[in-house]
Amino acid sequence: MRSSITGRWPLLLLLGLLTLLLTACPVRFPVGTAALSRDLRPTATAEPSQTRQRQLTPVEATPSPTAFATPTPGPTATATPTALAAPDREQAIALTDEARARFLTSDLADAEAKAIEAIAADPSYLPAHIQLTDIYLFMPHYWRQALQAAQAAVALAEDDPIALAYLAWAQQGAHLFDEARISAERAVELAPDDPITQQALADVLSSVYEVDRAYALAQSAVALDRSNAASWATLGSIAYNLEYPDEAGRAYDRAVELEPDFFAWHILLARYELNQTGDAVTALELAQPAIETQPEHPFVLSFLVDVAMETNDWPAAEANCAKLFAYNQPDTPYPDAYSCMAGVKLFEEESDGAAYFQELAEAIAPPQRRDVTVMRMRLLNDDEQCEESRKLAEAWLEERPYSVLALRMIGVSYLCEQEYAKAADYFEQALELLPRSIADARLLANAYARDDKGSEARAALNRVASFAAENPLYYQGLFEMHLYLGQTREAIRAAQRWQVLRPESTDAMTSLALAELFNGNAAAAQSHAQNALDLGAKDSTTYAVLGETYSRAGNFEKAEENLLKALAINPDHFLAHNFAAQLYLLNGLCDEAETHIAWLRQDADEDDESVARYEEFLKRCRERANQTPPDRADALDDDAVLRAAEETLRTAGVRARSVQFAEDETQRSLFVAFSSELNKDSDEFAVLERTIAIELAKLLPRIMSRADGLFVLSGAQDEPQHILFITTLAANRWSKGEISDSEFEETWLKESADILRSEE
Repeated sequence: MRSSITGRWPLLLLLGLLTLLLTACPVRFPVGTAALSRDLRPTATAEPSQTRQRQLTPVEATPSPTAFATPTPGPTATATPTALAAPDREQAIALTDEARARFLTSDLADAEAKAIEAIAADPSYLPAHIQLTDIYLFMPHYWRQALQAAQAAVALAEDDPIALAYLAWAQQGAHLFDEARISAERAVELAPDDPITQQALADVLSSVYEVDRAYALAQSAVALDRSNAASWATLGSIAYNLEYPDEAGRAYDRAVELEPDFFAWHILLARYELNQTGDAVTALELAQPAIETQPEHPFVLSFLVDVAMETNDWPAAEANCAKLFAYNQPDTPYPDAYSCMAGVKLFEEESDGAAYFQELAEAIAPPQRRDVTVMRMRLLNDDEQCEESRKLAEAWLEERPYSVLALRMIGVSYLCEQEYAKAADYFEQALELLPRSIADARLLANAYARDDKGSEARAALNRVASFAAENPLYYQGLFEMHLYLGQTREAIRAAQRWQVLRPESTDAMTSLALAELFNGNAAAAQSHAQNALDLGAKDSTTYAVLGETYSRAGNFEKAEENLLKALAINPDHFLAHNFAAQLYLLNGLCDEAETHIAWLRQDADEDDESVARYEEFLKRCRERANQTPPDRADALDDDAVLRAAEETLRTAGVRARSVQFAEDETQRSLFVAFSSELNKDSDEFAVLERTIAIELAKLLPRIMSRADGLFVLSGAQDEPQHILFITTLAANRWSKGEISDSEFEETWLKESADILRSEE
């Protein structure tokens, strides 16, 4: 059930259910973009991943799913060496060395061929099998071949620690995490001081969320061999996910320095730059060596997808995902190709397209690929099938009790059902397992804030505050927390800091626009929303916010145009329906409003109070529509009304503080605030106050947009004094002579301005 239109309803529905996410990226499998959400991006290989966080989703309408042809499977070359009649060990050694040399220059195809030749030269030569395994580990669609090659190596030497280490990596790539851990632990037991065995165990432990031990082993591996680029890369990935970004950056730099011709290290460094700074230009420069040597590699294409999404280049994101389709072949099932497209479609708010490609991914994913189901959970949550989503996550957790991601997704399903206490319980469990996880602290704060538990929400974020000062995700979490709690000024400050850390982030711009809108500053909201659109954001939320800012400015055409764009992108956008209903109600277009009220009424589910309010809004609209419209010769549009009000203040000799139209979901009013130099207790000030109110009230019957009334906030010597509210209905009767001046004044509502200070 969704929140009602009252209170903080927009906050609870805008920010969505998913944000976060995964932690620890095993370096043997640099992240492929399999795609998720407000925020979820699964890895193309191991269960956890180093991800780029997003919250609001910049999107635009995209081609239908069938615009991307899924290739017809064809034959795929596999490693089936034909042995020489007589083994030639020397030839095997030379070919393995050549395979290694070509591998390190990013020539994977020739490296694979040479390794296969080496095995053919001498099938008993263990390093050839290990080298072939290593090559396949960096070809994610060859995960089966990697496992087969590693198993062949262990068959030759079952107690060889290096063979076991590579078997662990291959098992990890196949998502056989329990088996991978057994192999890696055995490798370390056999060779406790070998950097490769320690690196392998560190990678595997990061997949089962034992990050502290993984970090210690990664540091040890580097200490044992400071010339091993792969160990440095592993240390970088684990350090990054433990929120040690400086150490991670140095480790990635060192890996590139040691093996400058190996493409994967450049991709890891470029991903680090993109994740850390959001600087797509610099990230592309860092990735250029990899792009030049392996332009069609899944790691490179996945990185380019992320860059495109960072810059709101949705056609490029889709095009690069589509290139991954070719890697799905009978001998190389590669669900990540379709998960990539499903994720992009989800960001584009094209749920049908996301579901189409998600089905393709699920059809070829082996049972071990639990991570592929994350997208399905997201789609179920978006469709409010929260319990079905939770069942998938619970089955995952039952199979892998160590899975923090499964815990998170169970928590997210409870957010979907607005069971905030249960959601907080699961997020708390996740944070206990990963105490340096900003993503989990953010989710925990979300759950508490939605449950109106402000102190608990703040405490959740305080748990990571000491090391999160430069992380935009932390300020995104602060923004969400304050917005859910109705603390709009604090939300603005958090969004501003987020924007400083990510100057080009349209997510931050839209969030800032939203906070400004809820804080009553429609002009600032409009500026930020327009900036987001100018930078390529085309999501429903940005259009909805922009439409509402035009509505508050009295520009019906622009308001309607943008709200309809929002609903064209996302027909179920709660804010857009609310804003559209208000726009039509306030302009007396009751039939148009009824369409959106019907949607809101249905979305309110069993919230009787909300349904009653919707009905009341429509009833009032019908009543206003039956009233006699203002004389067209005497009528004023909104701009003319504001100019006339300003002239009234100038004539009275007071200083205008604010002259604007203000509205919420129930009414639209002319709001005028002024300040005088007169003494607040003097008769002169009382007469001035009454005179200005009378003159402004004369405008009410002439307003073409049918304002409900007039708010006047008077001030004396820079101190607010009184708030007056005059209804348009009373002003109409007075202007027609149906009531006297004194009777008219008796209809005014007058309050001391102290009420404003007490509410603060």
